Amino acid sequence: MTVDEAQAVGKATSFGDPRAVRFREESRRWLTDATSGFSRADRMHETDADILARRLAWDRRLFDGGYGAISWPTEFGGRGLGPIEEYIFAEEATGLGAPDDLAGRVGRLLVGPGLMEFGTEAQQARFMPGILGVRELWCQGFSEPDAGSDLASLRTAGVRDGDTFVVNGQKIWSSFCGEADWCLLLVRSGPQENRYHNLSMLLMPLRQEGVEVRRIRQISGSSEFGEIFFSNAICPAEYLLGRQDEGWAVAMGILSVERGAGFTPMRLSMSRRYLAMLENCPDCLAGVNRVEILGELRARIEVNRLQAMRAVEAMAADRDWVRSHSVLKIAVSELQQDLSRIGLENACDEHLPAWRREYFSIRSATIAGGTSEINRNVIAERLLGLPRG
Repeated sequence: MTVDEAQAVGKATSFGDPRAVRFREESRRWLTDATSGFSRADRMHETDADILARRLAWDRRLFDGGYGAISWPTEFGGRGLGPIEEYIFAEEATGLGAPDDLAGRVGRLLVGPGLMEFGTEAQQARFMPGILGVRELWCQGFSEPDAGSDLASLRTAGVRDGDTFVVNGQKIWSSFCGEADWCLLLVRSGPQENRYHNLSMLLMPLRQEGVEVRRIRQISGSSEFGEIFFSNAICPAEYLLGRQDEGWAVAMGILSVERGAGFTPMRLSMSRRYLAMLENCPDCLAGVNRVEILGELRARIEVNRLQAMRAVEAMAADRDWVRSHSVLKIAVSELQQDLSRIGLENACDEHLPAWRREYFSIRSATIAGGTSEINRNVIAERLLGLPRG
């Protein structure tokens, strides 16, 4: 969409656009009331069930308030706005105390856009209302024990048998897969030698025989992630997303959302919240150069925020913004890890449990959604034009 087209339908084209300013003011007014009852006071003692319940409650409040799918087209129940409004709302929401994540995140941010781009009308009619209304929960089935960064080497098989796919294999590091009804599942459906043209994307029902979910106990103490085992599980062929054996293209289109600027406001708002914990506690950062440490962290947060906003403006103007993915992913994830390390090393007794949980929780930030090593390769090859070694 061009800038002129965006202006014609009322989408903001920059963060200084009067429409963006009005939307921020509107969002802040709604959020000020909507976030009441979502206190952070007791979050360090939450169980996995508590976290899920809070995220579900927030998801449904967004749906009821008309903020569930800001950038979805109106024909699918969204508001028909753009990435700038989406970013503004996420920034304001996390800044005012909304849950850090959504129970319906995979459905809302990954499956929904995937259905819009690659799905049939029948698939869209079947799944989009349940995703938007948070009546059906989704998880993501991409990574495997031996196929994380090199996703094209996955082994989970989806063999076509008439009007079904028979699925066998294992997926891992799938968020809240124990509660999910459906899985956005990438499987091998063609010969090994047809790399990048031998995968298919399935809209896989999980509540059936032949599907087993096991939770993974993390070093932070939570069990948000799990692994899924498939043993002759069945997926109707009508739930094939995109063309058979062309699932790589579908996956890359979907992953551009996960690895891009879309999650950055949430991550930066989390960083600002933890930074404020350090700033507001006179007993933290004792015996170190407090002014220098806090100043550097504040500067890094703001630089990353401005870079993310620039990427989102490029997206809104239909310019090349994809190259910003890898830069933002590395910079923000490493910022979060540095902040958590500084907090843990310099915490007072009162805040130590919160910092310990954050430190262990954020260890995966440089792995999930694309490892830092892979993203550095992308920067070297696609931004700097360096030859492969």
